[in-house]
Amino acid sequence: PPYPTRRYSDLLPEDSEPDNFNFIEFPRKILAINHTSVDCGYAPHLNKLIEDFKGDNLSKNIFFIKAIDFGGKLESSSTNTHIDNMLYNMSHPSLSINLGQRKLDSELDPITFDWLRMAVINEMNRNTYTNIAVGSSYDKETKTIDVKCNVKFALKSNYRIGVLLLEDGIECVQQDDTGLNSDGSMNIHNNVIRGSSVSPDIITQFDNNKKVYNEGEIATYSCKIRIGKFDQYNDITINNIDKTKLLIFTTISGVIDNVVVCRIGEQVGFRYTDGTYN
Repeated sequence: PPYPTRRYSDLLPEDSEPDNFNFIEFPRKILAINHTSVDCGYAPHLNKLIEDFKGDNLSKNIFFIKAIDFGGKLESSSTNTHIDNMLYNMSHPSLSINLGQRKLDSELDPITFDWLRMAVINEMNRNTYTNIAVGSSYDKETKTIDVKCNVKFALKSNYRIGVLLLEDGIECVQQDDTGLNSDGSMNIHNNVIRGSSVSPDIITQFDNNKKVYNEGEIATYSCKIRIGKFDQYNDITINNIDKTKLLIFTTISGVIDNVVVCRIGEQVGFRYTDGTYN
């Protein structure tokens, strides 16, 4: 697809309800991170659980991504390792929900479908106070992604805004001690974290550099994500720009408040609901 370089004013769609700051009408997306490794033989158990959960009616409210260690089998960005470290350096395989609830998946104490479903319900019962609009463009010559976000705030608090670069279709053999990857389908990895806008403090804590925003305020956040290796903090390796997407997140009190996913070169506007999940 084409990736035109455009003015920031062209990147964001018009807000259909500019005066709406009612958090009850802010739709919420929950972020689940699969902390995993291709060298982890039990990882297919969690992978299958996640795939099975996508058939549940609650799955529309959650977005799954991978913080994965390729074990030196692929050229991979050091950024990916830093991201896994800042996400509490969890043992593999583990699942975190909005960087709050987290659990190690093991044979002795496996993550179950019911645990995951209850974790999602618990997050759905928590208010979300941010609404996110985003647009982006890509410059092929400089290999730079330009991102612009507008964020509405419905409560005065400390927030963090950031962007993760995700990639689909990464091929790498997944070790399997469970027999669940007999068809090889888990050797294709999707929604893999490849880069971030939050360097260089990426190696400390995900919720650093918070800022106070007021109720009724709209903040503009912009960043550039450059593909390639330039230094230890800007080392982003991808296989195919056409298989990448952006995940924009907000945090409040150290946990994820909301996320929006946007293909590069596309737009996602502010969304509003009647107070129910859709």
